[in-house]
Amino acid sequence: GGLGQWSPKSSPLYTWRVAPEMQVPHPLWSTHSSIAVSLSLEPPMPDTQGQDEEVDAFEVVVQTLRDGREASRFVITRDEAAALSSRLADQSEADKSAISECGATSFVAVACDLAPSTFYTCKARAVTHAGLGEFSVSCDMETFAVPPEVVDVQVDQTLHD
Repeated sequence: GGLGQWSPKSSPLYTWRVAPEMQVPHPLWSTHSSIAVSLSLEPPMPDTQGQDEEVDAFEVVVQTLRDGREASRFVITRDEAAALSSRLADQSEADKSAISECGATSFVAVACDLAPSTFYTCKARAVTHAGLGEFSVSCDMETFAVPPEVVDVQVDQTLHD
């Protein structure tokens, strides 16, 4: 025998090997030298037939807003980003901090070694076995100023039990 036609109850599987699109990263918190961002995947279109590739990692690019100079480019694995998100959610539940106002996020990445009092723009893309996805739309964020140096410490009052 040879190969026959598709049976009436069967149909070919429609697939494509692309990295899923990313939503705009959202800043969660910042310090004078680092910024944490929320990373989320765009949901698939309702009328699509096929499957996006499973995400292995995320590539994050942080650039200075003023001159576009690249300040940080790094790759974080999906598992690392999910673990950061989980730890952040646990911490925000425990102390009811301002971080909890940001809501739940699937993935978190932290850009480090940034300059203080600087405006940045951040974009991200998914990395899959099939290759790199398109970069997301950028979002703007800012690092804080460095606190002033402590010059003199004095005790104003002491309390005893």
